[in-house]
Amino acid sequence: MLPDSIQKLIAKNLTQDQDATLDQITSIWRITDINSSFHITFDPSTIQDGEVAMSNEIEFSWSIGTDNQDVSFQLLNTNFEPHNVVTVIDSPITSYSYRYLDDTDENQFYIFRLNSNSTSGQEFGWQEISFQVDAVQANGIRMYPMQSQLNSESSSGIFENYTFDILLEDVDSLASFYIEIEFDNTVFSIDPDSVFNGALFDSCTNAIVIMNDDINETGKLGINVSLIGDDCQLIAGSGTVFSITLISVDQIEIEETYIYINSNSTLRDKQNSVIPISNIFLNYPLTSRIVFN
Repeated sequence: MLPDSIQKLIAKNLTQDQDATLDQITSIWRITDINSSFHITFDPSTIQDGEVAMSNEIEFSWSIGTDNQDVSFQLLNTNFEPHNVVTVIDSPITSYSYRYLDDTDENQFYIFRLNSNSTSGQEFGWQEISFQVDAVQANGIRMYPMQSQLNSESSSGIFENYTFDILLEDVDSLASFYIEIEFDNTVFSIDPDSVFNGALFDSCTNAIVIMNDDINETGKLGINVSLIGDDCQLIAGSGTVFSITLISVDQIEIEETYIYINSNSTLRDKQNSVIPISNIFLNYPLTSRIVFN
């Protein structure tokens, strides 16, 4: 009989250099796998090397031995600077999640690296998984980057301005569209002259682009686009539609803020029929994150 306070059992061999753990206590424990007491191994349920993830939130999990002192991890090939830094956690955790990952290009891969040291100071060695992200499907909207860190000038404490892109993903023959962006107007302001058309407008330089005139009062930027005129072609494919610069206020005292593209946004074809946006829903806007350092 085991008291309720016991949450885990560990079986060790006679020389104490191999062990197995049991996290769910039952009446019978058949030990089928035994590992080195100092090891770190990716769980089979985690994303596999070379896999394409269909979500911009990825969780990695692994198993460790009883002699692991810490866990180190790092994400390479990301634009978000804190992820590039090797993070060492003294408590030997067994999972970690990343959010707001950008979709990767065809030949681009993220690399997740994992390492550990034993209680005697021995290094296990880096284990790696490379993967891609394809979270936005056809008729979707993207923001790039999905996550950024802004740094302040050391002397003045004023943060740099922030520029991001809005992209359409694999759209087919758009005749018009409306994109509504929400931001914290106590942190940023937007000059309409800092909103520039992207490469997807190359086939229609005379498109009508209308923005609301109360952007900074409401914290909302609504961009209404109509593709008309003899020189215009309907927008198709993937690419950038707008590049937008947010102007930082003089003093920012919060640690993070968010930008949203909400469900008021719409895509329409030449019959003016609505094309559902594949990744934006009521109460589930597209969200990007900005961290202030």
